[in-house]
Amino acid sequence: MEDTDFFDFIGDDTTEVEEQPVELEKKKYKMDIMELLSAIDNRKFNFLSTKTSEEVKGFAPIVALRFAASLDDKNSHNRANLIIVNEFVNKRFWDLYKHPELQYKLMAMCGSGRKSYHPWLAAKTDKLDEHIIHWMRDHHVLVSDEELHIKISKMSIDDICTYIDKYAVTKPDREELLISYGKLTGQSAAITTKLEAEKTSSRRRTKKKN
Repeated sequence: MEDTDFFDFIGDDTTEVEEQPVELEKKKYKMDIMELLSAIDNRKFNFLSTKTSEEVKGFAPIVALRFAASLDDKNSHNRANLIIVNEFVNKRFWDLYKHPELQYKLMAMCGSGRKSYHPWLAAKTDKLDEHIIHWMRDHHVLVSDEELHIKISKMSIDDICTYIDKYAVTKPDREELLISYGKLTGQSAAITTKLEAEKTSSRRRTKKKN
């Protein structure tokens, strides 16, 4: 599988993807993150089934994914592992938000079979117009920044929305990425208009539900 295959979706029909709610972990529920990462690394598929119901409630898939996807990409083995995590877990992550055990098993499936170092990825402080480049670099470790610039310049607004919505991105992060894309491609006004339209549509859907 070549890394550039991830861009094959350009030109496909797009559909509106509504961000799914994330259930925040309650403070009284805790799970040892180091034990969890060790289980993922060593492909212990039944790890959650060995825990009490209270411990399982402390499992936060989005946090586990962020750690699991944090590896030193200078190592060729880790680069391959990052691609696998991206392909099988990160894509369509929110489609499975009601199935945390399945999300965990997908992460375990991507385990290297040995203990790995997973540093926490702090929020980036990049210039906004480069934010989209650095975010995409995290997902495509074998693609150069120059190639990413070229790919982004060829993507329409619908393309970039579809692309971002394939991954585990929160609503504020999605907005920042779209604003960054707008600045990078000279389409800031169009992005602002789209984001306002989405907010208006969201408010209308909320009113209908109420």
